[in-house]
Amino acid sequence: MIKEITIKKIATYDNTGVVLNGLKKINFFYGSNGSGKTSLSNVMQNFENFPDCNIDWASQPLKTLVYNQKFVEENFHQDSNIKGIFTLGKESTEIKNEIAEKKRLVDKIDEEIRRMRTNLSNKEEEYTSNENEFIDDCWEMKRKYDNEFLQAFSGVRNNKINFMNKCKQSNSLEGMLCDVENLRARSNKLFNGSLVKIQTIQSIKNDELNAACSSQIFQNQIVGKQEVDIAALISRLAISDWVKRGYDHVHNSEGKCLFVNSHCRMVFYIN
Repeated sequence: MIKEITIKKIATYDNTGVVLNGLKKINFFYGSNGSGKTSLSNVMQNFENFPDCNIDWASQPLKTLVYNQKFVEENFHQDSNIKGIFTLGKESTEIKNEIAEKKRLVDKIDEEIRRMRTNLSNKEEEYTSNENEFIDDCWEMKRKYDNEFLQAFSGVRNNKINFMNKCKQSNSLEGMLCDVENLRARSNKLFNGSLVKIQTIQSIKNDELNAACSSQIFQNQIVGKQEVDIAALISRLAISDWVKRGYDHVHNSEGKCLFVNSHCRMVFYIN
């Protein structure tokens, strides 16, 4: 049994505290609300949590069972849907609380999913509206310049979607965009100019090629500096990787290598 209880520095008990001695096997404590009854029971239940308090046992400490408000809160769970029905037991209460918390989390996630789906639906509608508006704008532009660029628009003149997709592709050519007058001049030159047949280049004989290679102009190395005209050409044609690989190949080809680009039909000879 308990011989003496010292309780202080907790709730209504000050630093001096109270010493309860002369205890018997059965003891009855009473007092008004806030007088410290629940605090006393909390100390008896979890003595190790209150280092300023002390319990003096007559023999070995016994297991302490306390029934107070804290016990009710931890061990009784009332189902909010069914009044008067309780779950008894701390484990059951914790599980019930965890289930309720998980359900609140699920409800929150479901609400977030519904909100995001609504936003997605709104964005899809906005995208469709913008796409249709862009199609109409492109088609209006096509009608405006159809007669001037009849041949340039060939293949996409009779389909709004195809013409719109062609306009989208121009986004990748931002650095090559020019004004309408420039386009008119280039279109007239390309489609309305007179066609002249160019004679096929005659085959070059070996002795002529050797003579050309011995020319002074081929004795100078081409260096990759920005101020050199060939550098601008290489940059515009986006063939720097191709030239670099060929340049590296020169070191394994006795200093001579023939560069041929099948796309632009250009020949470089480096000696």
